Amino acid sequence: MSVNPKVIDTPPVYAVAKNGIQLITKARVTVRANIKRLVVGAGEDTILARVGEGIVASIGTASSHADVLEHPDSISKVVLQKELDAGTAFEILSINIADIDIGKNIGAELQIDQANADKNIA
Repeated sequence: MSVNPKVIDTPPVYAVAKNGIQLITKARVTVRANIKRLVVGAGEDTILARVGEGIVASIGTASSHADVLEHPDSISKVVLQKELDAGTAFEILSINIADIDIGKNIGAELQIDQANADKNIA
């Protein structure tokens, strides 16, 4: 693995943009083993968790789900800038967004729940 990079597929990552629309994202992370840290560094699970956290943070700061759908490469850029491979046995070479699906409208569901709660109080 120190010579030939390995591709790790992330499980679906659920994140909500500021406009309340949920996006379900899958990514492919290309890593190469870092021989100096191979024995003491964290493994693939840590890489997947950190990349997932970076994806959620990136989508969460987007003002609209449409912005993310128009520029999915912005997620990769933000995640790569965070140097998520620090302290791990791997060096992240690239992060490619493989798929983005639109999920639920979380914002609308919250508004409905709030309206029902207000109605019950009244």
